[in-house]
Amino acid sequence: MAILKRNPILDREGFLTSPDYFFWGYKGSEAYFVNMTRDLYFKSIFSDHRICARNSEIIRLPLAQLLDRFEEETFPAPKLSYVFHMAHGGSTLLARALDVQGMNIVYREPAALRQLGVVAADGQLGANPSEIWRRVFKLSTVLLAKKYQKGERVIIKANVPVNFIIPQLMNVHPNTRGIILFAGLEDYLLSILKSQGHRTWVRNIVDEIGNGLDTIIGMTKEERKALSDAEAAACLWMAQIHLFDNALKKYANLKSLDAEAFFGNPKLVLSKAFQFYRLKVKDEKLAAIVKSDLFTRHSKTPEQKFDNSQRLQQKQLLRAQISDELMRARQWVDSHLDQCALPESLPKPLMAEYTKLLN
Repeated sequence: MAILKRNPILDREGFLTSPDYFFWGYKGSEAYFVNMTRDLYFKSIFSDHRICARNSEIIRLPLAQLLDRFEEETFPAPKLSYVFHMAHGGSTLLARALDVQGMNIVYREPAALRQLGVVAADGQLGANPSEIWRRVFKLSTVLLAKKYQKGERVIIKANVPVNFIIPQLMNVHPNTRGIILFAGLEDYLLSILKSQGHRTWVRNIVDEIGNGLDTIIGMTKEERKALSDAEAAACLWMAQIHLFDNALKKYANLKSLDAEAFFGNPKLVLSKAFQFYRLKVKDEKLAAIVKSDLFTRHSKTPEQKFDNSQRLQQKQLLRAQISDELMRARQWVDSHLDQCALPESLPKPLMAEYTKLLN
């Protein structure tokens, strides 16, 4: 998407009320929207720059005017549901499997929430978030609650920076619900170190949210910069487990879910997940979802055949190839447990089975 169109009209075209206008993000003094349909949301594997919009046009609005117009109205507190996760561990598959047209609408990794999370991870919120952050946060949650049918639920698949604002999101509405998808250390390392592209992603995200990681782990910027790929991945894992553990202990409407449980028994997990989100799905619909191409293709690149048996084989081969890195990553985590204590397992499992985080 490269075409930017200026459009100061904030009332007539339904930017605040119609899901056909998706709040795509903001930058500086401008807010960005793209034109969508319900089918295009379903087709969009992600809602960030990879979104499948109706056309290449980005509608660009003055952020200050949009906020002023938004605040002239009274919107109810949005009742949203979330999939929080560590990245590269089944969240895209889970979010796509949960997307049932006519019952709910799933926004996958909206850029606006990620932007707000990056600010939080950078330590810029403190005890009193800036006025502009608070205003954009409220705008974002309300605009992400737009839906096509009155009874639909909205589920948002977040991404890593958003883990830094789980408390703020859970506090928006007393009935906000969320599933935290996670992996134990070794499973996480095997999913996050399997290619150079994944390793580059680790380095980039650790740098982008580095201040937040430093604060949680208790390390300096120089120490973080000196980490190996495996140590950087372990650092990212450790900080996220810390955030997840704190949130699960504080919020009644949060559940934890081991990604391996989902991969191993997707129909049962989906049944539990739909129940948790208060969505009624018939058994034959669940069976159809699990038997669909969704579970025989790569969730991010559907043209590629990929299923759980291939994933497990890939893990087994990689475990032997990077055994030294796995050992060093575990040693790094062990050496930082005094500064950042971890639970043996995350509480409140969706499947009623506790997973040891450090096997």
